[in-house]
Amino acid sequence: MKRSRSIGHAPPTPSAVGRRSGRSSWVGFVETDDGFHLVVGGPHGSLRHSMSTGSARRLELLAAAAAHYAEALDPPPPGLEATQADLGDLVRWLVAVEGETERRAQLAAVVDAIDDGLAGEVVLSRLRDTISDETKKEQVDLVDLLLERLKSLDPA
Repeated sequence: MKRSRSIGHAPPTPSAVGRRSGRSSWVGFVETDDGFHLVVGGPHGSLRHSMSTGSARRLELLAAAAAHYAEALDPPPPGLEATQADLGDLVRWLVAVEGETERRAQLAAVVDAIDDGLAGEVVLSRLRDTISDETKKEQVDLVDLLLERLKSLDPA
């Protein structure tokens, strides 16, 4: 069941992918008028949006999706858990804004895996296929990237 992102002038509803171990804050994403953004939510409803733009923004959103499918974080707060529909919408937006043809096709394969209800390991594998460090010519660990990014969004 797909959640409504916003009603009238109400703020958009975030989708949480999990919490770092030992933290009450959670990480997820939210859709706004200009697309999706990585967010960190606090226990009392506070919400911090990442200010990243361009490829950094897209990369941290892919990392959030990867953390969900890798089950790399503690469970998100009840009622805010990202659904398959939420994750599908996120990756569809990434397809729409991706300028590189090959990566767009790889992201479309991720959407297909989500929509077809394939196992999380399959979705995670396809997510990982979309990212490589061009300077090192090797895979980037998306979960490590997300955890590193959270250090600035949600310091200890």
